[in-house]
Amino acid sequence: MRLETKDAEVTAQHAFTVQPHPTNPRLQVVTLARSLLEKFNDLTCEWDLQSIEYKPFLRFAVADALDKASDYQLGSQLKRIIDDRDQGAFLLEADKDVQAEFEDTETQRRYFVKLSTAISHLIG
Repeated sequence: MRLETKDAEVTAQHAFTVQPHPTNPRLQVVTLARSLLEKFNDLTCEWDLQSIEYKPFLRFAVADALDKASDYQLGSQLKRIIDDRDQGAFLLEADKDVQAEFEDTETQRRYFVKLSTAISHLIG
């Protein structure tokens, strides 16, 4: 199943885009917009990493928060990519403007752990 133009328009409305990687069409590049990342942060700011580590059900709540931030489109799109034999893998990245602001801080590392937990529970 290849992404059609219609799918790209729908995902753009939900603050993420999906495009084939320039050198490998099996690898899909999923780009998360600043708005999605900020909304995810707002929805999960009450849970610190220790809470997520000690209370396994919170991992599912964090995953649901990420899916909710994308109007419940990101999880289904990632599953569709993984289930498709012609694709099968994705590379997750932030918009270029978000990448430009990256600073290697403890706060951002904690945020990335929370985000990666959400992604793994969305597709798991």
